[in-house]
Amino acid sequence: MMFRKSAEHIYAPATGTTMNLQNVDDEVFANGMMGPGLVINIAPSELCIYAPAAGTVDALYPTGHALGLKTKTGTALLLHVGLESFKKKGLIKKYISKGDMVRKGQLLLEIDPSIADPTDLIILLTFPELSKTLTPLYEEGESVQSRKQRIFRVDP
Repeated sequence: MMFRKSAEHIYAPATGTTMNLQNVDDEVFANGMMGPGLVINIAPSELCIYAPAAGTVDALYPTGHALGLKTKTGTALLLHVGLESFKKKGLIKKYISKGDMVRKGQLLLEIDPSIADPTDLIILLTFPELSKTLTPLYEEGESVQSRKQRIFRVDP
């Protein structure tokens, strides 16, 4: 008897408006060097970043501006807050550490509104080592809700 592996769903890590990765003002991300993905322009009223899937935090920069997450099925995700946010000490509060197991929707990071400027209010979500089929479940410019809305389907 053969069992078909089911698709994995990736949820919006933040509330905001979607933008194609190719339109971001950063050549590394826009040219796909960090893998396929999307940008969410974060709603200023909700500055929290949540786990888009259950998994393990396998990388976390000291400033909290970037983290790697390996899902339970082995899909690697990169979450990157802002474009120059790594230069701003205290901008991002971390609620997790490297090696932590997280559940989908768990609070990971929070942006301090007193330090943030508009270039900090984006999150880039990419799949740096993707060897699976990725299907976007959103439209460019669509409003998405953190923790509730599926934004990608990953098929084995």
